[in-house]
Amino acid sequence: MPNGQQTEIKEISPQRKQFAYQYVWGPEAYNATQSAILADYSPKTAKSQGQRLLTFVDVKKEVARLEVERKAETDYN
Repeated sequence: MPNGQQTEIKEISPQRKQFAYQYVWGPEAYNATQSAILADYSPKTAKSQGQRLLTFVDVKKEVARLEVERKAETDYN
């Protein structure tokens, strides 16, 4: 690893997982601010927090996984 840095692959945190779920499946799907609030982030910082969460690799992967799941379910019905 460069400069002695190690990269650990960690499982997504429950709160980030909840954010991703709310972002794809929630009542206000694809609204990062509302998804952050529904995932128990502070309403005062939800706008910036929601946008920031969407930049994290673990959140992006979870959103992508949930979108595949959602598409499969909507295609089935």
